[in-house]
Amino acid sequence: MKSVVEFMKEYFELRAEWSRSAEKAWDVERYGTGYRVVAEGDEEEVVVIEPVESGAQVITSSRLKNHDRRWRTRYQLAPAEESWQIARVENECSICEGTGKMNASECEVCKGTGWRPL
Repeated sequence: MKSVVEFMKEYFELRAEWSRSAEKAWDVERYGTGYRVVAEGDEEEVVVIEPVESGAQVITSSRLKNHDRRWRTRYQLAPAEESWQIARVENECSICEGTGKMNASECEVCKGTGWRPL
């Protein structure tokens, strides 16, 4: 089976290529529906890979080309034949910045999880 690291590297490369393409035909069968458009110069790197009951969880750190702030994205991967498929993608909550808290109470946007579905 392809490693999670190999899968994510291939995913990042193909996603960047897809974002530049005028055709915009995403391979849902191979990668699932979890994708986001990236621009030339955007950066994303794997920070944590954790096994979970349904497969693997990958947390990345990203930075847009013209922004200083970094944010996290969480990918839920499920086994798919000899590789992986992205089952869900969530971004760090931009309101509470991933803490799940807002003024000492639960963030109303992410409901205290620190994550928002893409």
